Amino acid sequence: MQSRTLIALVMAGAAATAMAGGPPPSAAASAPPPEATSDAAASPPSALEAAQRARPGVQWQADSELEGDFDCSGRASTVLLGTSKTEVTVAVFKQGVDGPPIWLSYPAHAIAPASVMLTTEDLDFDPARFARENGAVPAGLEPSLTCEGLNLTDMAPHSIHIYWDRRKGRYADWRQ
Repeated sequence: MQSRTLIALVMAGAAATAMAGGPPPSAAASAPPPEATSDAAASPPSALEAAQRARPGVQWQADSELEGDFDCSGRASTVLLGTSKTEVTVAVFKQGVDGPPIWLSYPAHAIAPASVMLTTEDLDFDPARFARENGAVPAGLEPSLTCEGLNLTDMAPHSIHIYWDRRKGRYADWRQ
Protein backbone atom coordinates (compact mmCIF):
# COMPACT_ATOMS: atom_id res chain seq x y z
CA MET A 1 0.00 0.00 0.00
CA GLN A 2 2.82 2.41 0.82
CA SER A 3 4.47 1.91 -2.58
CA ARG A 4 1.22 2.81 -4.38
CA THR A 5 0.97 6.00 -2.33
CA LEU A 6 4.60 6.89 -3.13
CA ILE A 7 4.06 6.31 -6.87
CA ALA A 8 0.91 8.41 -6.80
CA LEU A 9 2.76 11.25 -5.04
CA VAL A 10 5.65 11.16 -7.56
CA MET A 11 3.20 11.15 -10.48
CA ALA A 12 1.23 14.02 -8.91
CA GLY A 13 4.46 16.00 -8.46
CA ALA A 14 5.45 15.43 -12.09
CA ALA A 15 2.01 16.46 -13.29
CA ALA A 16 2.08 19.60 -11.13
CA THR A 17 5.54 20.53 -12.45
CA ALA A 18 4.40 20.01 -16.05
CA MET A 19 1.25 22.08 -15.47
CA ALA A 20 3.39 24.88 -14.00
CA GLY A 21 5.53 24.90 -17.17
CA GLY A 22 8.65 23.43 -15.57
CA PRO A 23 10.79 20.66 -16.98
CA PRO A 24 9.95 17.08 -16.11
CA PRO A 25 11.93 15.82 -13.10
CA SER A 26 14.17 13.57 -15.23
CA ALA A 27 15.24 16.51 -17.44
CA ALA A 28 15.99 18.73 -14.45
CA ALA A 29 18.05 16.01 -12.83
CA SER A 30 20.16 15.40 -15.95
CA ALA A 31 20.91 19.06 -16.76
CA PRO A 32 24.34 20.20 -15.51
CA PRO A 33 24.35 22.98 -12.93
CA PRO A 34 24.93 26.45 -14.47
CA GLU A 35 28.31 26.76 -12.69
CA ALA A 36 29.66 23.67 -14.46
CA THR A 37 29.00 25.01 -17.95
CA SER A 38 30.31 28.50 -17.21
CA ASP A 39 33.51 27.12 -15.61
CA ALA A 40 34.22 24.96 -18.64
CA ALA A 41 33.80 27.92 -20.98
CA ALA A 42 36.04 30.11 -18.80
CA SER A 43 38.94 27.64 -18.45
CA PRO A 44 42.26 29.07 -19.66
CA PRO A 45 43.71 27.88 -22.97
CA SER A 46 46.59 25.41 -23.03
CA ALA A 47 50.09 26.64 -23.85
CA LEU A 48 49.69 25.06 -27.28
CA GLU A 49 46.42 26.91 -27.95
CA ALA A 50 47.88 30.21 -26.72
CA ALA A 51 50.99 29.86 -28.91
CA GLN A 52 48.94 28.86 -31.96
CA ARG A 53 46.69 31.88 -31.51
CA ALA A 54 49.62 34.28 -31.09
CA ARG A 55 51.77 32.91 -33.93
CA PRO A 56 49.63 30.83 -36.29
CA GLY A 57 52.35 30.50 -38.96
CA VAL A 58 54.55 28.45 -36.62
CA GLN A 59 54.26 24.66 -36.28
CA TRP A 60 53.99 24.22 -32.50
CA GLN A 61 55.12 20.88 -31.11
CA ALA A 62 52.66 19.79 -28.41
CA ASP A 63 55.02 17.12 -27.08
CA SER A 64 57.75 19.72 -26.44
CA GLU A 65 55.94 21.49 -23.60
CA LEU A 66 58.15 21.78 -20.50
CA GLU A 67 57.65 23.37 -17.11
CA GLY A 68 60.31 24.67 -14.75
CA ASP A 69 61.89 27.69 -13.12
CA PHE A 70 63.70 29.03 -16.18
CA ASP A 71 64.01 32.65 -14.98
CA CYS A 72 65.26 32.03 -11.42
CA SER A 73 62.11 33.61 -9.96
CA GLY A 74 61.14 30.64 -7.80
CA ARG A 75 57.99 30.16 -9.94
CA ALA A 76 57.40 27.71 -12.74
CA SER A 77 57.11 28.89 -16.34
CA THR A 78 55.86 26.88 -19.30
CA VAL A 79 57.85 26.68 -22.54
CA LEU A 80 56.90 25.33 -25.94
CA LEU A 81 58.92 24.74 -29.12
CA GLY A 82 57.76 25.87 -32.54
CA THR A 83 59.34 25.77 -35.98
CA SER A 84 58.91 27.25 -39.42
CA LYS A 85 61.01 27.02 -42.57
CA THR A 86 63.03 30.07 -41.54
CA GLU A 87 63.34 29.85 -37.76
CA VAL A 88 63.02 27.99 -34.47
CA THR A 89 60.95 29.69 -31.76
CA VAL A 90 60.57 29.04 -28.06
CA ALA A 91 57.50 30.53 -26.38
CA VAL A 92 58.07 31.21 -22.68
CA PHE A 93 54.89 31.71 -20.64
CA LYS A 94 56.11 33.32 -17.40
CA GLN A 95 52.69 34.51 -16.18
CA GLY A 96 50.65 31.49 -17.25
CA VAL A 97 49.13 31.07 -20.68
CA ASP A 98 46.82 34.05 -20.20
CA GLY A 99 49.79 36.43 -20.11
CA PRO A 100 51.90 37.43 -23.09
CA PRO A 101 54.74 35.02 -23.86
CA ILE A 102 58.37 35.92 -24.32
CA TRP A 103 59.53 34.86 -27.79
CA LEU A 104 63.02 33.43 -28.25
CA SER A 105 63.73 33.00 -31.97
CA TYR A 106 66.71 31.54 -33.79
CA PRO A 107 67.29 31.54 -37.56
CA ALA A 108 67.23 28.23 -39.43
CA HIS A 109 70.92 28.56 -40.31
CA ALA A 110 71.77 28.48 -36.57
CA ILE A 111 69.73 25.36 -35.77
CA ALA A 112 67.81 23.02 -38.10
CA PRO A 113 64.02 23.38 -37.69
CA ALA A 114 63.35 19.88 -39.09
CA SER A 115 65.27 18.07 -36.34
CA VAL A 116 65.36 20.46 -33.38
CA MET A 117 64.52 19.26 -29.87
CA LEU A 118 63.93 21.25 -26.66
CA THR A 119 65.11 19.87 -23.31
CA THR A 120 65.81 21.22 -19.85
CA GLU A 121 69.36 21.69 -18.67
CA ASP A 122 70.76 21.51 -15.14
CA LEU A 123 72.43 24.76 -14.07
CA ASP A 124 74.24 23.23 -11.09
CA PHE A 125 77.73 23.44 -12.54
CA ASP A 126 81.29 24.13 -11.40
CA PRO A 127 82.48 27.39 -13.04
CA ALA A 128 86.12 26.22 -13.20
CA ARG A 129 85.17 22.97 -14.93
CA PHE A 130 82.78 24.84 -17.25
CA ALA A 131 85.65 27.17 -18.27
CA ARG A 132 87.99 24.24 -18.94
CA GLU A 133 85.43 22.41 -21.09
CA ASN A 134 83.57 25.28 -22.82
CA GLY A 135 85.60 28.45 -22.46
CA ALA A 136 84.69 31.41 -20.30
CA VAL A 137 81.41 31.28 -18.39
CA PRO A 138 78.99 33.61 -20.22
CA ALA A 139 78.15 36.87 -18.47
CA GLY A 140 75.13 36.53 -16.20
CA LEU A 141 75.22 32.69 -16.14
CA GLU A 142 75.47 31.57 -12.54
CA PRO A 143 75.30 28.11 -11.01
CA SER A 144 71.95 27.29 -9.41
CA LEU A 145 70.41 24.40 -7.53
CA THR A 146 66.86 25.54 -8.35
CA CYS A 147 66.92 27.28 -11.76
CA GLU A 148 66.94 25.32 -14.98
CA GLY A 149 68.26 26.20 -18.40
CA LEU A 150 66.95 25.13 -21.78
CA ASN A 151 68.80 23.37 -24.55
CA LEU A 152 67.93 23.50 -28.24
CA THR A 153 69.71 20.83 -30.22
CA ASP A 154 69.34 19.54 -33.75
CA MET A 155 71.44 16.43 -33.08
CA ALA A 156 74.22 17.91 -35.22
CA PRO A 157 77.10 19.92 -33.88
CA HIS A 158 74.64 22.72 -33.11
CA SER A 159 73.41 23.28 -29.58
CA ILE A 160 71.99 26.49 -28.13
CA HIS A 161 72.03 26.73 -24.34
CA ILE A 162 69.43 29.20 -23.06
CA TYR A 163 69.74 30.63 -19.55
CA TRP A 164 68.46 33.50 -17.43
CA ASP A 165 71.08 36.29 -17.45
CA ARG A 166 70.97 37.41 -13.81
CA ARG A 167 72.88 40.61 -14.50
CA LYS A 168 70.61 41.86 -17.30
CA GLY A 169 67.37 40.21 -16.13
CA ARG A 170 66.58 38.58 -19.47
CA TYR A 171 67.13 35.38 -21.42
CA ALA A 172 70.52 34.89 -23.07
CA ASP A 173 72.28 31.97 -24.71
CA TRP A 174 75.63 30.47 -25.44
CA ARG A 175 76.36 28.12 -28.31
CA GLN A 176 78.36 24.98 -28.53
